[in-house]
Amino acid sequence: MPVVSADGKTFTVKLRKGVRFAPPVNREVTSADVKYAIERGFSQSVPNGYTGAYFSKLEGAPASAPATPQPISGIQTPDKYTIVFKLTEPSASFRVPWRCL
Repeated sequence: MPVVSADGKTFTVKLRKGVRFAPPVNREVTSADVKYAIERGFSQSVPNGYTGAYFSKLEGAPASAPATPQPISGIQTPDKYTIVFKLTEPSASFRVPWRCL
């Protein structure tokens, strides 16, 4: 489960070490991979209705789908196993995906 700040606007998630992609990638999953997957979900090249529903409150989230994945300032990866999500405001829908883990 993430660590949530007192104001409900910052979620810090620690990834499990040793989780790997299946072959042919066959390498460990990192926080940068998670960041890119969410950014990619906002793009026109990967239409995904759930990305906006769950992640629209991220700082820097695009209001409309860019043609290609663009960096989102509210997703930070301070190290290989940590990802920090910064929201513009507390969001009940942002809490939903973490309850599914």
